[in-house]
Amino acid sequence: MIDDPVKAPAHYTWIPIIEPRELLGYFDGHRAAALEYIWRAGKKEGEPARRAIEKAIESLRNYLRFLEVEEGTMEPELIAREEYLQ
Repeated sequence: MIDDPVKAPAHYTWIPIIEPRELLGYFDGHRAAALEYIWRAGKKEGEPARRAIEKAIESLRNYLRFLEVEEGTMEPELIAREEYLQ
């Protein structure tokens, strides 16, 4: 596969049989973001693998907060804080 920095950057096409966009459509925002960061960990030029994994963990933390709000299990004072609703 040709490395096209816009349509098919190398950090997404390093597995020749599938691209992340083919898989990520099955997941919602936070989970898709986490998988995308895991997929490209150590592959994106200028981004250490550790940073990509930290971003994946933060995406999953955001997803957990979203679930807590949806399930009504988050403390009411935390729900009021704007940062937990993003």
